[in-house]
Amino acid sequence: MIGSGVYFAVDEQTIKNLRSLNMTERQRFITGELEPLYLEEYPERTFELESAWEAIHRALTGGFYLDGDRPLDKVILGGEILSYEDFLICAKSPETVELVCDALEKLSDKDFINGYKRISADDYPDKCDDDCEYSLEYLRDSMSFWNFCRRNKAWALFTAEL
Repeated sequence: MIGSGVYFAVDEQTIKNLRSLNMTERQRFITGELEPLYLEEYPERTFELESAWEAIHRALTGGFYLDGDRPLDKVILGGEILSYEDFLICAKSPETVELVCDALEKLSDKDFINGYKRISADDYPDKCDDDCEYSLEYLRDSMSFWNFCRRNKAWALFTAEL
């Protein structure tokens, strides 16, 4: 079972600090320092995707588990990959955030649903109408996070335990 995904709106210094750590230390920093602090003290700088993140990513990338060049490919896994084995950490620069926001604002529910329909049930066994609706709701609710990042020129940091 894939773990819960969480977005954090962080400053560039936090990204520099993460880059200076090795992979094991990066995960410890996220789970031991950043997550408790942000979830408790800065809830406006966080957004929890729970398990919806995988379906969202697949629906936005044409059904696949990849990182492409389009702005919608950057919503979850795209950007600078800082960790990828047991724990995902993906950082999106303020410039990428701007592109993602523009693309998400243009994305219709129908576009998302059509992308979801392209997901292979063999690759994603949770595929069903309820999961599609659940995932779309989380994506739509995440717009407040993306707009916060845009307004504040923040980096969007996506994390998830695998």
